[in-house]
Amino acid sequence: MPKQGWRYEVFHGGDAVVMANLRFLAQGRRSMFLDEECVTVVSAAGRSGMTLGQIEGRVSGFDPLDVRASVLALLWRKAWTTDLTRPLSSRSVVSVPVKEKRC
Repeated sequence: MPKQGWRYEVFHGGDAVVMANLRFLAQGRRSMFLDEECVTVVSAAGRSGMTLGQIEGRVSGFDPLDVRASVLALLWRKAWTTDLTRPLSSRSVVSVPVKEKRC
């Protein structure tokens, strides 16, 4: 008879910088605390090759904390990517995937 119940895995030993970045970005998963209008505006402001600081500087009309939370949410949602092997900062460069247009 097969066992029923929970399965789990224990993970340890990841790169310290990557793990710290992931813990920090995990703040972006709490959508109940996000201003989705701000997320939309921040998303539109971001372009590949820009730094997080440049993107945040392009957004006005929102609380800077909401802008920062929106940046984290976009990274957490994988709408944007950045090099997580380096500590996240305002100088982290963003890559925005190109969306394919359908015919």
